Amino acid sequence: MSRKPTPPGTKGSHVFGDDRIKRALEMRAEGKKFREIAVACGYSDKASAFRAIQAAMRVKPVDIDSSIEAVRQEMVESLYMQIEALWSAAMAGDTKANDTLLRVYSRMSSLLGLDAPVRQEVTGKDGGPLAIDDARAVLAETIARVAGKPNE
Repeated sequence: MSRKPTPPGTKGSHVFGDDRIKRALEMRAEGKKFREIAVACGYSDKASAFRAIQAAMRVKPVDIDSSIEAVRQEMVESLYMQIEALWSAAMAGDTKANDTLLRVYSRMSSLLGLDAPVRQEVTGKDGGPLAIDDARAVLAETIARVAGKPNE
């Protein structure tokens, strides 16, 4: 029975996993395809290599920051090339190219951390402060509703 690799920097990760993801990130930074990375690093398929690299980019352990940054830079350059390829068609009114261009911009914004976090605020009755007891009651009602049980 094979064991799924744990993303580096998370509880239960092992040196092998950290070394493997570091090598995978280095290979991606060198421009290697996910299929090549999977074979060289022992992932079951290219999708597993892709997911491992994406997870590592979210976790960002200290010892692989430079590899992550190299992959991020490669991805940004790739997105810029896609923008250049789509630009003329989008400006000429091609709606499909325009929609694709918007998705590329969205991906770039996400990759570079340009999107501001959405502020969410929980308030009490009539927009006033939420008392702790009120919050507990709301939580209990929500849990009961989701569980399909009446609030006791």
